[in-house]
Order: sequence, then structure tokens, then C-alpha cells
Amino acid sequence: MIPLVNYFKKGHLFVFLLILVVVRPDAEAAIQIYGPPQSATILDGNALFTPFDEASPARFQQVYNASIFEPLTEAGGGWIRQIIFRVDANLGHPFITTIPSVQINISTTDRAADGLSAVFDDNVGLDNTLVLGPTAVRISGLGGGGITGFDVLFDIRSNPFYYNPAGGNLLLDFHIFQGIGPTGPPGSAFPSQGTVILDAFDIAGDPVSSVFAFGSTLPAVGQPSSLGLATDFVVTPIPESSTSVLLTIALGTLVLRWKRTGKE
Repeated sequence: MIPLVNYFKKGHLFVFLLILVVVRPDAEAAIQIYGPPQSATILDGNALFTPFDEASPARFQQVYNASIFEPLTEAGGGWIRQIIFRVDANLGHPFITTIPSVQINISTTDRAADGLSAVFDDNVGLDNTLVLGPTAVRISGLGGGGITGFDVLFDIRSNPFYYNPAGGNLLLDFHIFQGIGPTGPPGSAFPSQGTVILDAFDIAGDPVSSVFAFGSTLPAVGQPSSLGLATDFVVTPIPESSTSVLLTIALGTLVLRWKRTGKE
């Protein structure tokens, strides 16, 4: 066994520092990607969309054109770790609630915004991946948070989805086996207002659209719409290829030096 101090004395400190430089913290830093892109700078979609409020089963899909994930293109893709919505600034209100049973799938699809089929399964891509559930999910939203008010969190860090924009568009697929029910804000005389009123944009031609339905059982067919929930994706880009090459070289050099040192 070579003492660590002797190891560095024999010139291996350079290789050790090289690895530290190559595997730098910012190579794994998460970035935020907004869909539609205007949601990063504009509030008040005012669409009064409440996909989780129906007590009966519901299904909700939303597609995001690959163009909004341009920051991932150069990196060759990345891991989607969190999906965050926000309370509508005008129509919404703060809430804390639980969706009794929900499942989230993500896939890469050839369907584009304003081009989703009314048949849910027709929109699902070949890499369809279960990222959450079925489970109860506790969600909350403070509301009034302005542009940065994305806080209605669905955390999939334990099972992130790898997405490469070069492969197609991104499809979020919510299977809501039991929704929360339209309870309305605390003390409200108008429960039909809903509990989880989320910021959404209903703009034909933008890079986000959806299809939604509810029924006595999980629906197979829904109503397509140009509406899209304002979404904040927390994504970790994969290391650039040059970084991977440098890391391989650095580790290889380290192993060779270790072997040579052990023979001395």
C-alpha cells in the first residue's frame, strides 16, 4: 500500500487535480427550462384550468415541442428531475392538498403542439416511462409569487426521465385515478372555482398544447386544446462529450501511474 503523501510526491497530484477540474460541479448543475417559453416572463394565462380537481378519474396529456429544450441539444440531452407548475395569479389562490392517486408517465413523441390526437394512447412514444406513482401526492402552491412563483411541485428525482430533443417532442401524461374534488378555497361559497387553479396559456401556435378528459373510469379519449400549463422543468444536462473524453483520459493516466508506482 502506497501512503497517500508519497503518492502525491511522485507527481500524481497533477492527475488528481485534473480529475477535479474535469468533474467540476457545474458539469452537473441543473438548469430550468420553461414551457411555453413566455411563461418565464409573462403571468396571467387566465385559462381557469384545474386538471386535478375532478374527484372522478381523469387523464391529462401535455406536449412540449423540442424547440423549447434547445439548451439540451448541444449537451445531447439531459435528465428531467422535477416538473413544477404555478398558481394562476388572477384566478387562483394558495392551497395545500393531496391528489389521492396519480401516475405520471413521460415519453418522446412525434406529435407536436396543436397536433395531439384525441385518443390518448396515440400520443404516447415508444420510450414511455413511468416516473411517478401510482401514489398519493401532496402538493401546495402559495400563489402571488410572480414570475418566479413556480412551486406546485411533482418531484421525480428518484426516477428521472432522460430526454434528448433530437429524438422528438416531450409528452407529459398524467393518469389521475382519483382527483381531489372541487372543494374550492377555504371557506369559499363557490366550490366550483376549484382548488388547484393553475397558470395556463391558451394560445394557438405556441409550442405547448394538451388533451384532457374525465369520466367514471380512466378515459381513453379526450378533448384536444391549444391550452398549456405554464411549466418549469428542472433538468440536468448530461456532461458534454469532450468532458467525458477528458475524464476517461484522466482516469486512465491515473491507473497507469498507480501501476508503475506499485512496481517501483
